[in-house]
Amino acid sequence: MRERIKFETALLQLHEEVAQMIADVSAQYVQIRKALFEMDRTLAESLIAKDEAINQKERSINEFVISIIIKESPVASDLRAVITAMKIASDLERIADYVCNISKYIIHTKVKTDLENMFDTFFEPLISMFERIAQAYAEENVELALEVAHQDEELDDLFDLNVKSLINTAKDYNDSKAEEAARALFVIKNLERAGDHLTNISESIVFLHKAKRITLN
Repeated sequence: MRERIKFETALLQLHEEVAQMIADVSAQYVQIRKALFEMDRTLAESLIAKDEAINQKERSINEFVISIIIKESPVASDLRAVITAMKIASDLERIADYVCNISKYIIHTKVKTDLENMFDTFFEPLISMFERIAQAYAEENVELALEVAHQDEELDDLFDLNVKSLINTAKDYNDSKAEEAARALFVIKNLERAGDHLTNISESIVFLHKAKRITLN
């Protein structure tokens, strides 16, 4: 009994660390939204600097998972819990990397563009997806996790719509406007990929509580 209590305490700590990582990465997206809308290079540089803390958080979670597996030899649902934590941390680390990529776009963009409103449309579904993922993970809510995948479809539609517009601009111009459109494609692709990884986390939450692998992307 004592060993079980010790194990459940470790699982609770792991759960809390993953929940905190979700919150940390979500905060990065609130800030990159502001930086992108205002083309704020100082804020962009600070977000790049913060990425190492996200990377370290992933490493810490991975080490904790390995320690639990070695010391406790978990089976069945307990093993799913620790492996899922590692998988979610990996997706979160990738999602945070996209903030760095977009930050570099901001830093290297010499003049203010007129694309801020277009970029901003991606953040309403993205921020909402973060909120639902956090709640779904905290409350073990599979239905809420599935809703995130539906929101990703909205993000995909936005991406497809704006890709067509930017490609047409790049084809119609041979000057800085064409270059600007090409660079903007890079930004929206990173935002679209963030949605894909949030959907991966939805799949992990479903697997954790239903012991069933599904593909939502």
